[in-house]
Amino acid sequence: MSDHVTVSSPEVAVRAYLNFLADPSSVRDVAQIGRLHAELSEATDPIRKLKLLSELERAEAGDGEGVKLGFILHAKGWADSQGVTEAAFRTMGVPDDVLKAAGFSAGGRRMPASPPATRITRLPTVMPKQRAPKVSIEQIKRHALSQEGPFTIRSVMEGVGGSPATVAKAVAELQEEGRIADAGPDPEYSARGKRPNRFEVVRR
Repeated sequence: MSDHVTVSSPEVAVRAYLNFLADPSSVRDVAQIGRLHAELSEATDPIRKLKLLSELERAEAGDGEGVKLGFILHAKGWADSQGVTEAAFRTMGVPDDVLKAAGFSAGGRRMPASPPATRITRLPTVMPKQRAPKVSIEQIKRHALSQEGPFTIRSVMEGVGGSPATVAKAVAELQEEGRIADAGPDPEYSARGKRPNRFEVVRR
C-alpha cells in the first residue's frame, strides 16, 4: 500500500474512502508517480525499467482497494464515537456491501422478511360449477307471465332455470307476441357494467 493510503487514524481512513468515492483519482500518490517517472527516465537497465513501469502502472491506478479496506476496518468504531449514522454514509454514496463489511446492518435497502409460513391443514373444497336446470321455453314463458312486477332475464333464470340464451329467446318471443313489454333499465342495479333491462307482463 502506498504512503497515500496509510492511515494514521480512523477519521483519516473514513475521509480517504469518501474522497475516493467522490473522486477515484484522489488515491493516486502524485509524489510517488513523479519519482517513478524521474527514475524511469534515468534507468538504463531493461529489467530495472520493467520493474519501474510496473510500479508506475500501479501508482497511476491508485490503491482503491486499500482505502476501502481502511474504511471497513475503522468506520464503525469511528461512527459510533462520533454519532454518525449508517444512513449518512449511504447518502454519501457508500455501497451497502461495504457498510455491511464494516459492521453496519446495511438494512436500508433490504427487502422485508417474509412472514413465517403457516401450515395449511385443509384446503377449501372447490365445488364444480353447476349447470342451470334444463327447462323448456314454454316453462320459461309461463314463469315470466306469472310475475307480478318488473323482472329481468337473470331473475327468470334464478326462478325457473335455463341458460341465458334460452331465457332471452323466450322473452323475445313473448315480446313479439305482445304479452310482455320493455320496462327500461333496472334502477336498483349498482354493480359494474351496463344495467340489465327489465320487462313486465302486459295486463289486458
